[in-house]
Amino acid sequence: MHKLFNNILIPFNFSAASERTVEKAIALANTFQCNIHLLYTDSSLFPKQAIKKLFGLNSSSLKSGNTKRANKLKILAQKYQDQLSDGLKVFSSFEKGNRNDIAVNYILHHKIDVVLATVFTRKMKRNKLRLDVNRIAGKTAAAVITVPEERRISHLYSIVIPVTDFIPLRKLMYGIYLARFYKTTIHLLGITHKQDQDYSQRVGKYLHRSYQLIRDNCDVPIEMTRRDGYNVAEAVKDYTIDNDTDLVIVNPGRQSRFKRFSLDRITGILQKNIYPPVLTIGTS
Repeated sequence: MHKLFNNILIPFNFSAASERTVEKAIALANTFQCNIHLLYTDSSLFPKQAIKKLFGLNSSSLKSGNTKRANKLKILAQKYQDQLSDGLKVFSSFEKGNRNDIAVNYILHHKIDVVLATVFTRKMKRNKLRLDVNRIAGKTAAAVITVPEERRISHLYSIVIPVTDFIPLRKLMYGIYLARFYKTTIHLLGITHKQDQDYSQRVGKYLHRSYQLIRDNCDVPIEMTRRDGYNVAEAVKDYTIDNDTDLVIVNPGRQSRFKRFSLDRITGILQKNIYPPVLTIGTS
């Protein structure tokens, strides 16, 4: 299997939370031998003339503030550089524009493999993600890892991969890749429908095929479990809580094979409320 992780992107805003995200990224980068990219995006609207006059703002003062932030970002990049293994690098970029558009363009241009972002779980008003995870994972080949502020993303001992009525090839690929590093237990979680036997049979078939694909590609512990539930997100969340798992791998967006769910809602529930980190990857 080729190397999946080479460049990690961190949306950065100079907060203590984003600095803690960088610390998590450094541990990940040193494990998988990745470079780190710090991306600061100024997405604020340009002040109206009356507001500028009221607060004494002018274009030169705004430009000066941006220059200071850009220089501060470079200083921080050098600080983090000293914590990386030899040969790895920290890059920094200061951009203006829509946060998600900038992120997508940066990912495509710099061949980013992983985006790492913190999710705030303690206060609902802080729970909104700064990035549109589904959009980024759907428009790029990057994996987006959303990490609750109190959780780690290294030394993974258990990974949950939900299985429905198709083989989740990319989720299996990432699960195998991570499991090889940490000797992780992979939990294949089949979500069945008690009142839809045809669907449940397909889930069982793809659950066993997924098991065989993992077994053919790596030698790690595998647990297969089935849980009934029309709400995939709730079933996965309950399973992760019951088993104290370390990572969940999901797909973004809407998929036609999910006849009864909106995956926008499913991944939103998982990314915002689930206890372990969530790795969101596109299907192609």
